[in-house]
Amino acid sequence: MQQWLNYRIRVTIQDRRDIVGQFLAFDRYMNLIIADAEEFRRIGAKSSGGPGQKRKGEKVLKRTLGLVLLRGENIVSLSIEAGPPPEVRSRSPCSPLLSASIPQKRHTPFQLTRND
Repeated sequence: MQQWLNYRIRVTIQDRRDIVGQFLAFDRYMNLIIADAEEFRRIGAKSSGGPGQKRKGEKVLKRTLGLVLLRGENIVSLSIEAGPPPEVRSRSPCSPLLSASIPQKRHTPFQLTRND
């Protein structure tokens, strides 16, 4: 999953909505953080077809969401829409969000001594 950070992704969730946006972060429960997210909701026919495909007699409503946290429990599928933006490609491979979540040693062991 780490290799897809900053890519533009499409996530289908259980209620048939698609969320499209820039993949920023994830955790061990598959919760996803998506930036510049847009929701695509299908209304109408419920015939079989692949995810992200419009069916006959069906409307697709679009709504801009912005920054979104998707609970991993609700995710049905995830696909790559496009690569990362050009300004992200030139940066280091480690995402700032990911590096901030790596535990750091924040204490220094010391011993108290008494001078009596």
